[in-house]
Amino acid sequence: SVVVGKTHQDDDDDDDEKTTQDDGKSGDDTKAKKQLLEQQQQQRWCRIRGDRSIGRYTAVSATAENTTTTSNGHSSSDAQAGEVADSTELDVEIDLQIGQLTLRSKHLAALEPSVANHRDVRSIFGDATIQASLSERSLHRMIYRLVGLDHEIEFWHGGHNECVGIPAKHDREYDPAELFDSELWLPRVFEPVRRAFFDGPSPPSMQFLMPAEALPPDAEVAVLFGLHQRLGGPWKRVVVFRRRRCVHVYELVTRAREWWWSLHLATDARFCLAA
Repeated sequence: SVVVGKTHQDDDDDDDEKTTQDDGKSGDDTKAKKQLLEQQQQQRWCRIRGDRSIGRYTAVSATAENTTTTSNGHSSSDAQAGEVADSTELDVEIDLQIGQLTLRSKHLAALEPSVANHRDVRSIFGDATIQASLSERSLHRMIYRLVGLDHEIEFWHGGHNECVGIPAKHDREYDPAELFDSELWLPRVFEPVRRAFFDGPSPPSMQFLMPAEALPPDAEVAVLFGLHQRLGGPWKRVVVFRRRRCVHVYELVTRAREWWWSLHLATDARFCLAA
């Protein structure tokens, strides 16, 4: 999975305000482009000081430029190009002698195809080639900083290999022929959905579990869990509404190494939160 977040120019290590994919409205895109243009106008390329730094330049902000001096001691605002001291903390550096662009001491390259072709990345940034630097690598996550876009991408390349555990109370297999008297209303609402989508042959039929204890006679809602046909753990969460004769089916998905229940099916969209 992919998580896209806006970087912080003042503190690149700050992980606050991470956001997932926006809705892509044209007004938001225009605002983002305007902010990017303003940021570029506030930066200026300066030489890197030192005998071994011929042809090396870095971009500094207007604030930093005011305190930067040339080798003659004049303010950089009065010179064609200022100078800054050589440091590992330089944000962006270009070496004209070898034609190399470096970001935070990390060499730049086109974003890997597995990341660039992800549907979330393509919907936000389009099909253009994106230059990025790998700023962090861990067991399940890689963080890329995008050049000139003021964003970073968290790419989670390793998903879960097993489902979560089965809830302790749900250890009775659902069988329409073996229900308590207080549960006889359940097949009338749930069976049409189960037979249409979860009764095989492709995909294979799904086993459903329900609470071991009988539902109360006045119960208005029943919750069942459908087990994954291969992994065996909970994969579907079925909520059956008695009075409204409606069924919601939620699917267990993983994003950024966290489990989420996502609405997968509803027999009546009027009773969904998204309706």
